[in-house]
Amino acid sequence: MSRKILVLFMLLLSSLLIFATQFSRNIEEKITILRDGTAEVVRTEYIPSSDLAKIFIEYFENMKKSREIFANYLYEVSKEYYFIYGTTPKFSSSDVKFEENSKGFTLTVKMKIPGIVRKDGNVLILSRKNFSDEKLLPKYFEEQIDGKIFESAFLQSEKNYLVTKRLTTIILPENSKIEDLKPIYAKKFDEKWFVDMGGGTTYKAHIEKIEKGVIIEEEIRTSASTPKNLLDEKNNIETLNNLRDYTAFQLLFTNEKMEEKLSQPVDHKIKNDFSGSWSFSVSSGELLSYTFTYGVINVTPKITVTLSFSASLLWEHQWVRTGWFSWSYKFKRFESTITFSPSLTPSITVQSGGSVSKEWSKNLFSKGKTVTFYVSCVPVILYMQAKLDAEAEASISASIGFTAAATFGLNTSLSMKYQNGWSAPLSYNIHYSGVSFTASAKANASAEGRLPFTLAAYVYYVAGPYVKLTPWIKGETNASVGNANQVSYSITGGIKAEGGVAMAGWLKNLCGNIPSFSYQFFDWNRTLASGTKTF
Repeated sequence: MSRKILVLFMLLLSSLLIFATQFSRNIEEKITILRDGTAEVVRTEYIPSSDLAKIFIEYFENMKKSREIFANYLYEVSKEYYFIYGTTPKFSSSDVKFEENSKGFTLTVKMKIPGIVRKDGNVLILSRKNFSDEKLLPKYFEEQIDGKIFESAFLQSEKNYLVTKRLTTIILPENSKIEDLKPIYAKKFDEKWFVDMGGGTTYKAHIEKIEKGVIIEEEIRTSASTPKNLLDEKNNIETLNNLRDYTAFQLLFTNEKMEEKLSQPVDHKIKNDFSGSWSFSVSSGELLSYTFTYGVINVTPKITVTLSFSASLLWEHQWVRTGWFSWSYKFKRFESTITFSPSLTPSITVQSGGSVSKEWSKNLFSKGKTVTFYVSCVPVILYMQAKLDAEAEASISASIGFTAAATFGLNTSLSMKYQNGWSAPLSYNIHYSGVSFTASAKANASAEGRLPFTLAAYVYYVAGPYVKLTPWIKGETNASVGNANQVSYSITGGIKAEGGVAMAGWLKNLCGNIPSFSYQFFDWNRTLASGTKTF
C-alpha cells in the first residue's frame, strides 16, 4: 500500500512540475561604506537560463546600441536606491557589465552612493526607507506595484511564480562599532519582516549582525494571482504598513576615524504614475496585392498603404492618507490607446471568363518591432505588430472585366479605458477621393475586396491593445440598364474598426478581473460612385 501511495505522490508531483514554472532571479550586493559617508556598491544579478533570462539579454543587448535605453536603466536603478537610502547613486554605462552562457545571464553594476551616512552628534546613522517627505511613501508603493504588474504579466499563468532572492551585505569602515539597530516606523525593532499581498505574492526578510556590518537576506515571491490583501479596502492599510516597515531600520554606529565633513545625499526626481508611448512605421506608399484564381476567374484585391501607428499605456494609482506615514490604496484608472493616420488606396480587379461565385483569403504580410524598457528594475519587452490580410468574394454571371478603386484617409485615436468599468472614448475623421471604375462587358457582376489590418502592442507578447482596421471596396454591375455597350455600376466602400485590450497578471486583477475587453469603434460606409459605364 505504501508503495502505491508513493507512486501516486510522484505522479502528482510530476503533473505539478509540468503545469507550473518557477523562475528565479538572484541579486547580491556588497555595500562598502567609505570614511566620507559615501558607499561603493557592487551589485550582481544572476538569472538562470530561462525565458526570463532571454528578456534580460535582449534588453541589455539593446542598451549597448542606445543611450536612451541606458538613461532609462539609470533612472530606474537610481530610483530604487533613492527609495531605500534617500540618495541617488552615480554610475556610467562603462560600469555596467553583463555576460551570458549556457547556464544563464549575469549582470554586474558598480556604483557610488554619496551621502548614505549622516551624523547626529558622535553617532553615525545609515537609514533604510527613512522617507524625508511623507509623500514619497506612496511613490515607493507605486514602484513596487508597477514592478509586480509587469512581472505578473510575464508569468502569464497564475500557476507560475517568480522568486527573487536578494542578499545585501553592508560593510562599515574599519574600527566601526555598531551601537544599535532601530525601527523607523514600527514600535519595536524586529529582525524579521513579512508582507503578504495575497494570491501568493509575498516578501520576507531577516537581518543579521556580522563582524564588519550587517547582512539582509530577502526572498520575494511574485504570483500572477489576484493580490487580494492589496485590493481589499479593509486589509490594504495593514498590508501597506507592513510593506512600509519591510527592511526599514536605522543602523547606528561610531567610528572616530570617519571624516569630519561627510558627503551629501543627492535628490532624485520621481515621475508620476506609469505611462509610455511607442511608435512603429509599417509602410510608406507600398503596393500590396494578391491574385486569387478559380477556374475562369482572376480576382485581385490591392492596396497602397502609408501607415505608421503609435501605442500608449498608462495607469494611475489613488492614495488616501489614513494616519502618520499610513495610506490606503485604490487603483484609479488604466488607459490604452492606438493612434494612426493612414492613407489607404484599396482596389478590386476582376477578369472572368464565365459564371462563378467564390470567396478567398490570404495573409499578405506580418511585420513586427520589439521595444525594450525598464520599470522598477524589471526589464520589459513590448512587441509591436502589423499584419495585413487580403480577402475577396465575387459573384459573376458572364464574361467581364472590371476594376473599382478609391483612396481613404483616416485620422483616429482609439482608446480603451478602465475607471470603475470599461469604456472606449472615440475620435475619428474619414475622407475619400480618387474613385474610379472601368468595365469591359455587359454582365451582372459583384466583387468585393477587403484588406484588414491588425495593429497590436503586446507586453511580453501576451497583454496589450490591438485594433483591426478593415478598409473595403465593392464594385457591382447591372446588365439590365443601358444600351448594348453600356452597363450600370455602383461602387461602395468603407472602413470598419474594432479592437480591444488583452489583459494579464495584476493588471487584469486591477481592471475588473476580466481577461480581455473588446469593442467595435465604428463601421463607416458610403456609396462612393454610381452611374452608367460605356465600353
